[in-house]
Amino acid sequence: MTAVYGTAYVDQLIDSRSYEAMAMLGAHMEAAAPAPDQPDLGLPAPLFVYLEALTWFAQSVRSGAWTYFEATPHPRQQAMRDNLLALDCDCWRERYVFGMDHWADEASMAELDRWIDASEPEQETWLLQLLDTHRDRLKQLLCRAAHLHLSEPDA
Repeated sequence: MTAVYGTAYVDQLIDSRSYEAMAMLGAHMEAAAPAPDQPDLGLPAPLFVYLEALTWFAQSVRSGAWTYFEATPHPRQQAMRDNLLALDCDCWRERYVFGMDHWADEASMAELDRWIDASEPEQETWLLQLLDTHRDRLKQLLCRAAHLHLSEPDA
């Protein structure tokens, strides 16, 4: 059974603005994913992009971007690319596609690694903005066991 968290706990993690809380939210999201066998885990685009970007950035910082692209199945990479496009995340999509296309080229990956290192503040701001903007959808995923309807909220 998927763990269910209280809304106050989810708010506390988002509002703490810490990397540790961001990683914890990512772990909770992955554990609660409605379709773990699908490339996008069955998550709405903003939640999938948050989770996958967090993984991409963290793995790249730890061991180089090439390790992320080598280890991540191509259908999942395609889902990330497509969802970045759907969310109009052009800057991030361009760099992501560059990594997809050049992961085996050492010089290209060194360039991507330098960009990832230099853009850490922007990464954090963007990821936190995704959490803030889609807080209600995140709570739908993590806080309600019986009703995990993750479609676009009614206007």
